[in-house]
Amino acid sequence: RSRSGGGKSRRDDRRSRSRSGGGRDKKTGRRDRSRSRSRDRGRPMSPAPSSATNGGDQKRAAAMTALVEEETAKRLETEIKKRVAECVNSDLFLAALQKKIDSARAALTEKMLGEVEREVAAEKSTRLATAIAALEAISAQPLPLADPPPP
Repeated sequence: RSRSGGGKSRRDDRRSRSRSGGGRDKKTGRRDRSRSRSRDRGRPMSPAPSSATNGGDQKRAAAMTALVEEETAKRLETEIKKRVAECVNSDLFLAALQKKIDSARAALTEKMLGEVEREVAAEKSTRLATAIAALEAISAQPLPLADPPPP
């Protein structure tokens, strides 16, 4: 099946490469792990961090966290202000706000007119009652006899 005629195909070439050791166990085909371990055995282990260094790292990490939180808060506040300004200055919001103002103004005017009408009605009834009482007081008095007309 090879294109060149009688030589090895690409597939055969790949198989031979994958089976040729390459850090693998011949029986299982698994990677030989001893290689990576042997490299690490010769290296000295790094010393354990001292408490002073560890405390400094913790302080540095805490300071960094505080800076990140502060920067995030500033950016968030800026973004919120920007979005609020966009919403408040939009034509749709302003139209809705004007509609609410007009309806509230109409309701308040109607309420005030009703209150004034009630006060006027109460004042009228008070004045009418006073006038009727005055008329009754006048009508209850005896009428003076007619005086002779002056000469």
